[in-house]
Amino acid sequence: MLASPVGTFNHQEVIERVRELTNASVISHAIVGWPISLRGHENDSTSMVQAFINRLQKNFPNLHIIKLDERFTSEIAKKSIIDSGVSRKKRKQKGLIDSVAATIILQNFLDQNSF
Repeated sequence: MLASPVGTFNHQEVIERVRELTNASVISHAIVGWPISLRGHENDSTSMVQAFINRLQKNFPNLHIIKLDERFTSEIAKKSIIDSGVSRKKRKQKGLIDSVAATIILQNFLDQNSF
């Protein structure tokens, strides 16, 4: 199985987009990047992600949410984007980096689990 991005969404759009995805197909799991420090401790971003997870659970009670360590994924994404030959201007777009990083997190999960 190969992971592929479906886009990046702001806080207002994400619940509706997940609703569209769950209506279009059977989705049982959501993989969420879990921001922790290099030493493995929770940080300021962790509480924001937990609030997002709480919103997902409220709106989709049957969705199994899995938190995965997202350390270094943005750096790996940046390197991957550079290696793929994307222009310097496009490389600076945060949405592109976030999308590639999310794809890396999902691919890591798929590589470690079989469905």
